[in-house]
Amino acid sequence: MMQEKDEKMECTLDIIDFKNIGEANYGSKFTNLSILATSGINVPYAICISSNLLEKEIEKYLVNKDEFQNYFKDIESTSGCYLLDTYPKIERMISGFHFSNEGKEFILNNVVEKFADYNVIDFAIRSSAIHEDDKLNSFAGIYETLLNVTFYTIIKSLEFVVVSYYNYRSMIARIRTGNYSYKIEMNIIIQKMVKSKISGVAFSKSAISKGQPIVEWIYGLGELLVSGEKEANVYYPNQYVESEHNELLDEVIVNIKKIRNILGYEVDSEWCYDGEQLYFVQARPITDIFAIGQPIDNIFEIDRLYFDTNLEFENKLLQCKNIYRGYTSKRSPKYMLAKKNNIQTGKGYVIHFNFKGLKKNKAKIEEICTGNHFEKFDIDVDDTIRQNIIRKNFLWDYLKTIFGGYDESLKHTMIIREFISGEMGCISHLLENGNVYVEYSTDGLLTMNRGLAKCESLIINKDKTDTYQFSGEYWNDIEYFTRILNNPSIMIEWVICNNQAYFIDFSEEFRIAEMSIDDCSNRVIMPGNVSGPVFYMKNTDIMNKLSLSPGVSVHDINEKIVHNPKFEEILAEIKQLDDKPILFSEKPYAVLSLFFDDVKGFVFKSSSLLCHLSILIREAKIPTVVCKENFDTYACNCREVMIVNGDVKPI
Repeated sequence: MMQEKDEKMECTLDIIDFKNIGEANYGSKFTNLSILATSGINVPYAICISSNLLEKEIEKYLVNKDEFQNYFKDIESTSGCYLLDTYPKIERMISGFHFSNEGKEFILNNVVEKFADYNVIDFAIRSSAIHEDDKLNSFAGIYETLLNVTFYTIIKSLEFVVVSYYNYRSMIARIRTGNYSYKIEMNIIIQKMVKSKISGVAFSKSAISKGQPIVEWIYGLGELLVSGEKEANVYYPNQYVESEHNELLDEVIVNIKKIRNILGYEVDSEWCYDGEQLYFVQARPITDIFAIGQPIDNIFEIDRLYFDTNLEFENKLLQCKNIYRGYTSKRSPKYMLAKKNNIQTGKGYVIHFNFKGLKKNKAKIEEICTGNHFEKFDIDVDDTIRQNIIRKNFLWDYLKTIFGGYDESLKHTMIIREFISGEMGCISHLLENGNVYVEYSTDGLLTMNRGLAKCESLIINKDKTDTYQFSGEYWNDIEYFTRILNNPSIMIEWVICNNQAYFIDFSEEFRIAEMSIDDCSNRVIMPGNVSGPVFYMKNTDIMNKLSLSPGVSVHDINEKIVHNPKFEEILAEIKQLDDKPILFSEKPYAVLSLFFDDVKGFVFKSSSLLCHLSILIREAKIPTVVCKENFDTYACNCREVMIVNGDVKPI
């Protein structure tokens, strides 16, 4: 049935055993097993399929490799904001993965050659990712292990493990370490299955055993212990507990000391006993000797995002420290002032927990999801997964997916804010003459800030001689709080929901420039005279997506955005021009600020005077106008134009 192995594939060492591992990176899991097996520790025989072979097989399978790669770059450039939208596209591309006929033959030929009893034994299929079981990240429980696999189901089992590398939980775990690679960085171990009667985990050092080794064990398969399905028996030296298995457990302790000396660091190792021999099937660095053998405490604490100010000193922020500072350093004083003046604000929470505490306090999670009229939360997990918008009724499932794959004792912090979409977004601004200028849009506040909304405007005169164009108490609140803040350099952001104005945030303009506030067809965002070639930016989809990502704020844009492939294409087109252009864009996308060094001016078809890009344009003093009537004519038919006194003229 089997054919001769392909000599070209064999010479690449795409499948190895313990004896020929060499210097290549086959993951800490297989490397450690190889070291132990060649140092006298009893390890069940295994071979390892390299990530190199798996990567080649995935490339053969994928219809469009570039599209697959770009999805991962998209996630990185938008700080994980669109992960929930992008992941299903990745899943559709990889879910049906299968090995090529050549790949199947190569793998099965190796199994036949290296396992003499291949057709009568069972196998364990385990991951050995390059980033797994190291001293920084264990990724314990993240990747799939399949047991009792027969020779005839090996290929299907391997395909399942490959696909699982790209499941949502696995991707989240890698992204949280800053790994956005589309390539499979996982090797796969095919190991002889041990029919264990007793199994467990041994630690070379533990606080509970006063620095001595400690052994946890159960009857049956060890997977039931490491998965938490069975409670462990605990044994350590000088415990003086009589057991029929003390001799075996002492042998485990002797071996775990040897393993520590062989690897050169404190280890935890999975072991099993088949009634005749003791085997070790995994060894990795210990991450916390004080947690071993100790009961796991429930950790679950909720603080108010803008009003509880001692969180940094209590060491609760962990991976959310920078995000917390970004939210509170600017907003907290204004939120407190709003509360003092009976101005409504959305709720925000900082939740510090471990997964055991999270499960125990599911009712508290449900409690913060009830009340008010807001159906969604905006969630920050860390710098890599930002501003995921989750419906409240799906919050628990989302949290289980994000945090459920980790050790239950591991501490986390997340920031949850009510996502108030409302019926209308508003931005108010106190003019130098004492009037209040307001822009508003039913497209919502976020799209207004990022330059995507169709906005209208009104002016509230300081002498109250005008009549408001709309009824509603919220206009009174907007005017009142804008005057309380009494600062012509800030733009105050609101959401109108159920006839109430909610203060959300504010933006500050560091160098105030003249704004032209009128209803003529051309509106001046920044005056100035300039000429240059026309560059019409037509790729609006990517501008929309990048502008809405959490990596964009009024005075800060995540540098990863510039590595988005579609963004790079646009920038390359601009740089190829002989002269810096006048950039024509239908909307003032926030991400256009990254083009400031490469353009002379901007012409928009529609715009807001108070959106983020307009603020930055005035600070940078880049001539910019809104040209409603002739935008299409100039953008499509003119090679060069000039901006003169707030008007656009062809050259």
